[in-house]
Amino acid sequence: MIFNPTPQDILSISVPVSDWANTLVKSMNSTKKSESLVKNFLVTDVYSQFLNKLNLMSFNLNPLSGSLSLDLVHQNAAGHRLIADMNYVNYNEKLQKVNNAKTK
Repeated sequence: MIFNPTPQDILSISVPVSDWANTLVKSMNSTKKSESLVKNFLVTDVYSQFLNKLNLMSFNLNPLSGSLSLDLVHQNAAGHRLIADMNYVNYNEKLQKVNNAKTK
């Protein structure tokens, strides 16, 4: 699932850009979700999990941590773990539905 990783409070500096970005991302998410039902591929919704969550991004302004980063696009290790966990759960739910349909 596509998500908009830039925190909303940072995007609020430019409200038109923020509105445009959110509209675009929501439209892409909606298209992917509906296509996944038609073409039977797995989609995991991570959009809401990353919305305004700097702790899941590679963003870091703490000089004591050893690494300063203004990266608001890429997930850190915790963000990647969350995506992996969500995909794992989503995959197992889908697999269970397929197996249940075969046994009926």
